[in-house]
Amino acid sequence: MGVPVELIPYNAAGKVFDDAASGNWDIAFVAIEPVRASVIEFSAPYVIIEGTYMVRNDSPLADLAAGDVLIVADEELAGFDPVTLAPLVSRASAVVVIGTVLPAWAQGAAAVLPITNMAEDEGTFTNLRGRVQRFLQAKQAPGFARPAWSVFSDLLTALGESAIYFAPSEVFGVMAKSVPALAGLSYDSLGLRGAETQGAAR
Repeated sequence: MGVPVELIPYNAAGKVFDDAASGNWDIAFVAIEPVRASVIEFSAPYVIIEGTYMVRNDSPLADLAAGDVLIVADEELAGFDPVTLAPLVSRASAVVVIGTVLPAWAQGAAAVLPITNMAEDEGTFTNLRGRVQRFLQAKQAPGFARPAWSVFSDLLTALGESAIYFAPSEVFGVMAKSVPALAGLSYDSLGLRGAETQGAAR
């Protein structure tokens, strides 16, 4: 071609792609991926390599099969690499996202159910010492966002479960009956000072 060549080494393909907009290179050798194709133009492949992906044995996606509906609550898949995540999620016939934000990988979700964050809701939390306390709503929730317990109540009811709740106190009442550490506690008795759970560290 009659032009000088300067080789620029990178220790990872991702770093080559990340440097695409810098103008440091004109031609690069990287694998073809949809995300990369939106930024750089690929030639026909000069070599084809068989590859696969790994999923932890305890991964919630390991048993996902064709026809399943994947429900993701508050971006539980945030730790997955986007390239690895795409073929896993594609197994599901539909994806339902419940969360305070819509993650990039879920733009094509069949349904998005927005929920409030802690500042936009009221409820309880348990600290590291095992003390359960109430928190109060600090600001108005945006748009159609609802408390998580309300969204899950409607979802479970739609799936045939008996889960009709109208207040966080009702949800806590059910938890107090089913979670041994909360036995004997009530939403009203907690107040703002809270109470220690069964077996809490002293």
